[in-house]
Amino acid sequence: MPKKVPRPMAPSQFRFESAWLLDKTYKDMMAASWNQNQSVSNNLVHVQQELKRWRFQTCDQILRTKKHLMARIAGIQRSLQHGNTRRGIWQLESKLQGELREILKQEELMWFQRSRAKWLKDGARNT
Repeated sequence: MPKKVPRPMAPSQFRFESAWLLDKTYKDMMAASWNQNQSVSNNLVHVQQELKRWRFQTCDQILRTKKHLMARIAGIQRSLQHGNTRRGIWQLESKLQGELREILKQEELMWFQRSRAKWLKDGARNT
């Protein structure tokens, strides 16, 4: 039986994601990555590398933050069910719910754009 030779993976194609614009660190990262003394082509290569690095950190951070916020909110809700009615706990829950809504917007936009890109790429094959 012949052995299958694994094919090398092609480098992933770079794609801009609209969800990045919702992140507070995006503008600072872009400003820090662009060098006025470099050519546009060199800057584009450098910005692309920095965006890839930043994207992995940010994407992971969105998912970690979502998980953390959901756990904190669940803990607060358990505390409320056990009779804790301090005013501060209600305010904290409200604040965390707002943060979770923002994270969910970012995540939804991220997945929507990715699914649309996949559909545009693969959609014609299914018709």
